[in-house]
Amino acid sequence: DMQPGNYRVLREGFVYVLLDQEIWHAYQVTADGHMRQYDPYRMPEGTPRPLSKACTGVGHDVRASFIHVDTKAYKEAWIAFSQDRWPEPVLDAYKAQTAPSARFLKVDLATLRETPQTVLHGLKFADGFLTDHVWEYRYDGEDFGSRHAVRTRTPRFVPINDYVDDIAKTQGLPQGVPVLALPDPVGAVLEFNQQRHL
Repeated sequence: DMQPGNYRVLREGFVYVLLDQEIWHAYQVTADGHMRQYDPYRMPEGTPRPLSKACTGVGHDVRASFIHVDTKAYKEAWIAFSQDRWPEPVLDAYKAQTAPSARFLKVDLATLRETPQTVLHGLKFADGFLTDHVWEYRYDGEDFGSRHAVRTRTPRFVPINDYVDDIAKTQGLPQGVPVLALPDPVGAVLEFNQQRHL
């Protein structure tokens, strides 16, 4: 579904987060859209391994579907998705602001926490959000010939909702858990080209 307001789980690749233009956090994204945090300067090479059945059996896949940032410790996050691992010179150039920062989604963390809908690409996780807006969680979300394989997550809908409800309560989030729709322009172009030829 290529319409605005309809989203996909992250495809295989990497998420880079630069906090207050000083601290890097980096995540390897598996083919199932789960994230593992690594030191960005020691990111493993090769294809990300899927989570083990032992991990998914105890619900680690739920936590691995989210990035947690301490909004008391940091004020701003620059976030970007990449299908490629960034080498050290690229990381250093972004940190030193000698490379263009336009590829990042720049987020004021306090604003995202308090009023997520006012942030560019910011959304509020609410009842029905997943099944209404995220293809992999939709009950009719079958593979539509996607360039990026559809891995249905409908069976994980209840654990994800329970996790989000718990986070909203324990963290005192007035608007619920904030969500960012992370832009993936390369992935979108690949998908549009694939759909055009079906």
